[in-house]
Amino acid sequence: PGSRACPEKTQRISNKDTCQEATKALGLRYNRERNGRDGRGPAHCLLKKDVTSVNNNQDDNDSIICHYRPKASPTMENPIASPTKRETRWPTARPTARPTASPTRRKTRRPTARPTAATVQTQIQQQTTATKTVATTTTTTTTTRNGPLYVRQDRGIDICPRGFQPVTTTEGCAVASAYLGIKHVSWYNGDDEPGELIVCFVSFVDENQLLDNLTFSSITRINSSHWGTAAWICEQSSYYLNQPGSRACPEKTQRISNKDTCQEATKA
Repeated sequence: PGSRACPEKTQRISNKDTCQEATKALGLRYNRERNGRDGRGPAHCLLKKDVTSVNNNQDDNDSIICHYRPKASPTMENPIASPTKRETRWPTARPTARPTASPTRRKTRRPTARPTAATVQTQIQQQTTATKTVATTTTTTTTTRNGPLYVRQDRGIDICPRGFQPVTTTEGCAVASAYLGIKHVSWYNGDDEPGELIVCFVSFVDENQLLDNLTFSSITRINSSHWGTAAWICEQSSYYLNQPGSRACPEKTQRISNKDTCQEATKA
């Protein structure tokens, strides 16, 4: 508390979305109503009286929240090989740097106690094993009649591409993650933003759509709290849009004559 500079190799956080993400990762409470410029100098993410916000009104009892400088993203003139040969980084062993300052006021779907480092590590290892198993069994069925079965949308776009629909089940999110080769940690599943759509997404995608290139590791979960750096995971719709001018459906498909089913297909 009281320090007005971040340690070496770290920097202040001035972006509100990043401040909110860091707050959640540290197990603290973020209050957007306290954002502003109530002092002098640039505003940054700080902890004041057990609540974080982006403001420039730091005093001697407040703490700055810093993050490690992200690695330089590859340029389009010199892109990296895809996929990379090395394994992606593990999610952090400890979900929070300190315990929650105070219990949440609203009910949650799961206990508020944070898992131990051993618990998270064990879950990640189990998920990795499941991912390899699913990936092995799906190598011969990577596409369907209408393209890939699952896709990752660009970050910050809260809608799926044409012909795809959001993954909205916990089981579906795990399977889609394995299909796309992304680590899935079900401990983060929940409804942390009531009223928002609960979907499967991958966290911390950078501006070049790369994973594991920001402050925290990129992992999937199914939750209603998806931020500006999150990318939706979408699955191919069970409905098929035929070629223009064709008067017959392809093999293994049929026309839709029911109005309700037509409406569902249109939405999907």
